[in-house]
Amino acid sequence: MGCVYVFRSTDKNPTFKNCTKYYSLKDASIFTWDKVKYDNLKNNTNGMTKEAVLDHGKMCESGLATRFSANLSSCINFDSVSLSNERDNTKKYSEDQVECTS
Repeated sequence: MGCVYVFRSTDKNPTFKNCTKYYSLKDASIFTWDKVKYDNLKNNTNGMTKEAVLDHGKMCESGLATRFSANLSSCINFDSVSLSNERDNTKKYSEDQVECTS
């Protein structure tokens, strides 16, 4: 279980501390970015390292999060991946669903 400040636009006070189970926040949930552990000036990458994405992602159902702003993260997911040379959309690939087991 982890505790983060979660943003909910329906609340009068949009930020509150929420202790939640890991891998439970829905896609597009917004919560605090750990600036102490992942400094926004470190290596001029805004703290966006593989470790930061996965560490913040442990709050999200998908296991992935990105930096939303200087102080916030957002849960993300994706349904396809393509190579940069496939941007012309002439190549179409279909993949089977991947299912996670515990």
